[in-house]
Amino acid sequence: SGDAQHNSHMMIKVMASMGLNVCPVFPLLKFSANDIAQKLTDLKYEIVVCSQKKSIKQNILGMRYSKEFIQLCVNENIDVIGELGEYHTIVTGGIGFAQSINYKILEYNESEMFRNAVIGIVK
Repeated sequence: SGDAQHNSHMMIKVMASMGLNVCPVFPLLKFSANDIAQKLTDLKYEIVVCSQKKSIKQNILGMRYSKEFIQLCVNENIDVIGELGEYHTIVTGGIGFAQSINYKILEYNESEMFRNAVIGIVK
């Protein structure tokens, strides 16, 4: 299990500790990573990689989420939806967006564990 499974358990514990009587729903946990990846590409979401673990040898910063990106992940043994925190993304367009967000990568930086692309909105 990855980040989503861990986070769902943590959220349930926090809500219970606050005395909230709710029954949270985590719909994505019902699907495999491959199913989610396929759906994201089928629905043509515009997704850009903005952070990656330093342990990933291939530079994927700034790459768009696509069938080619998914294949690269498979080839490099990276979870296709970054479920284990291998990379993080920003969604710049797709369902729910009135228009795509124009962006550019302003700079690259590094933290202890990650390489990052600082992304700015272009007007």
